[in-house]
Amino acid sequence: MSFYTNLRNTASRIIRDKGTSVTASRETGEYDPVDGEYVTSTQNFSAHAVLLDYRLSDFDGQAIVQGDRRLLIEANTWEPKASDKVTLDGDTWTIVEASPLKPATTTVLYQAQVRK
Repeated sequence: MSFYTNLRNTASRIIRDKGTSVTASRETGEYDPVDGEYVTSTQNFSAHAVLLDYRLSDFDGQAIVQGDRRLLIEANTWEPKASDKVTLDGDTWTIVEASPLKPATTTVLYQAQVRK
């Protein structure tokens, strides 16, 4: 097992231990030219994540605004994308931006900016 695989497993263990279960959903769709309608479908995902506050110095009033939070998501579940919805502790958040922590070719975890 490589160093980064061990690091991913450690990150996943800590997120599961200190975090909470989350449910995520992604709405996708495409235009159906035969019916002339936009057809949508929803994919659902389950994961574990840790919801954190940003530091006051991170708020710039444009990209990161008051109320935004940082979500650390275990890597072994789904690849979060902007506009995915995440529900945890009864609140629904929208992913504004998501990026992997990915040294070399192994994704250790995902970091997402979320907004209510």
